[in-house]
Amino acid sequence: GYQAGDFAPFPQESGLSSGANFWNGTSWDWFNGDPPWTEIGQRYTHPTLGYALTVPAGWEIDTTVTESLALRPAGSNGRLDVYARPLQPGDNATSTALGWEGRFLQPGAGTNLHTKLGGREIVVDGDRAYEGLYRGDEIAAKAVFVGTRGQVFVIVGMFVSGEFPERAREFDQVVESFTTGGPAATPAPA
Repeated sequence: GYQAGDFAPFPQESGLSSGANFWNGTSWDWFNGDPPWTEIGQRYTHPTLGYALTVPAGWEIDTTVTESLALRPAGSNGRLDVYARPLQPGDNATSTALGWEGRFLQPGAGTNLHTKLGGREIVVDGDRAYEGLYRGDEIAAKAVFVGTRGQVFVIVGMFVSGEFPERAREFDQVVESFTTGGPAATPAPA
C-alpha cells in the first residue's frame, strides 16, 4: 500500500498557477509537467488516452485494474469501467455496441448479463454514442459506447439489481461529464 512518504506535496502559494502554486481553485493540478497522475480532485484525466470525467463523491479508483479505469462506489460490489479500443474501419459507436451485445449477452460469456432492456443513440461530448441497458439474474448494467478520434470509448457500469436505480443516476452523471478532447476530426476526402 501507499505510505505518506510515497507522496510529494503539491506546493501552494498565492497567485496564479505556477511551479510554486499547484492549486487551481478547485483541485490540485500538477504544473507544467507530465507525471502519470497530474491532478487530485473529483475530475479524473486519463494519462495516456486523454479522456476526462468527474468521479462521483464517495467513489474510489480501483488501482488493481491497469488496462482500464475502474471506479467503485464505497460499500458496493458494483463497478464502473472505462476503456478504449480502436474503432474498426467502417464501424461506429452503434455498430460496435451491437457487436459487443452479440458477444457478451450470450450464455457462457462470463458477464452474468442475458437480457437487453433497451438501447438508443445519444450524443456525448459532441460525438455520436450508443447507450444500452441490460440485466442478468441479480445484476443490471448500463453501457455507453462513444466513437471519436479513431477509437471507441466504452463506459460500463454493473451493479446489484437492488442498488441499480441509484447507481444508474451516478453513472449518467459520469457520462454527462465525460470528455474526449473534442469531436472526431472529419477525414479528408480521398
